Amino acid sequence: MEHDKEPGQSGKDRLARIKETAELASTFFKWAMLLPGGICLLAYSIEIGHFPEGMGLGEGLAFYMVCASLWIIYTIYVFMAGAMGAVAFAPLAKLAQHRHKLKADGERTSTRRLTFHTDFSSMHDASLLGPATIGYLFLFAYFPKDWQMALQFLAMVLAQGAVLAILLRFNARIRLLATPLVLGGSVGVQDSTSRSNLVAIRAVLVVMLFAIPVLFGPAKLGLVDAAFQAAQLRKQNATVHVRKPWADRVARSSLKPAPSFLGDEYAEFRGVNVLLRSVGTKVVLELPGVGKERTVNLPIPTEAIHIE
Repeated sequence: MEHDKEPGQSGKDRLARIKETAELASTFFKWAMLLPGGICLLAYSIEIGHFPEGMGLGEGLAFYMVCASLWIIYTIYVFMAGAMGAVAFAPLAKLAQHRHKLKADGERTSTRRLTFHTDFSSMHDASLLGPATIGYLFLFAYFPKDWQMALQFLAMVLAQGAVLAILLRFNARIRLLATPLVLGGSVGVQDSTSRSNLVAIRAVLVVMLFAIPVLFGPAKLGLVDAAFQAAQLRKQNATVHVRKPWADRVARSSLKPAPSFLGDEYAEFRGVNVLLRSVGTKVVLELPGVGKERTVNLPIPTEAIHIE
């Protein structure tokens, strides 16, 4: 009888494990989405000098859109930087490996060491040449405008290439240690421990590939701005209709008021940079200064403004 119950019991246990795994995956995905989005919102709020007021549950979709936009844009940014770094660093990695091989061949004691070859051909694969070429063209086009930022970006790209080359080197070493033929038919305790350490270091290198651009890359807030534009929470050169008395405050800037189709209580303004909308109870406009005056960010209640 106990034998008959075991299949059903094991099926329930398996279903429970699947449910727990799904819940853990859902929680991880939620925090993986929300945490970068929260950091993004905080960084953007510091930049414009205004934190969204009165955020409700109905604005959760807009917040998720910011999170998703940030992930997509940052993934493209990391891939572009990685492609540029891989193409630029591939010749240096091959040269370093060739010199190391010549040095090892010249040492008699090196015959007792575990030597291996790393294939760096993936660093100049055809799939990377296109994005890398576009990235370098953009870099050289931007170089005359701000050479310091361009040099910082180039240094970040080379760091990405170096990490990628080291990662390929570690992968080759791990594969070699896992080959029984090379190790005489069995894996010793020391070799197994060494392989575990290499796997842990490889994981750190993968994290570094994603962390280097945001830690050392220039124009970090540019990614945040792009995420808000992609989520339609920020809009450049928009046409807005502002109700009085807020319209009088906007008219003090270099923006010119015009009659609005919403009536005499409103004034139309064109070419306005909307820094924040659809989140909170206020819309933030960037007002250009008159003459040598600096730009001013003006929060306006959402019920007093209409954005086309």
